[in-house]
Amino acid sequence: MLLEINTILYPTDLGLQGPTVLRYVASLARAQGVKIVLLHVLEPLSRHARHVIDQFLHGGVGSTESLRREGVPRLRDQIHERLVRFCEEELASDPRGKGDMPEIRIVEA
Repeated sequence: MLLEINTILYPTDLGLQGPTVLRYVASLARAQGVKIVLLHVLEPLSRHARHVIDQFLHGGVGSTESLRREGVPRLRDQIHERLVRFCEEELASDPRGKGDMPEIRIVEA
C-alpha cells in the first residue's frame, strides 16, 4: 500500500543550496498536488554566549532573558520577511510556481 503524501516539509537554514532545493521541492509539490511547509529553526544562545552578554550588560540595563523576550519576536519577524522574499524571488523565476507560496514556520529549538 502506498502512502498518501499531503505535505512536503522543507527545512532550511537559507544556505547556498536553498534556492536549488526550494525549486526542486516546488516542482515535486506541484507534480503531486501537495503543499509545502518551509521550516526554519532558531537555535538558542549557547551558555557561553549568554554568559558573555550578561557580563557586558551587568544585569542592570538588561539580561539575556530580557533580550530574548524583546529580541526574538523581532528576529522572527525579520526572518519571516526574508523567507517570504526568498520564496517569492525563487518561485517567480518559474511561471508555474508563482502561486505556490509555502506555509512558513519559524520555531525555537
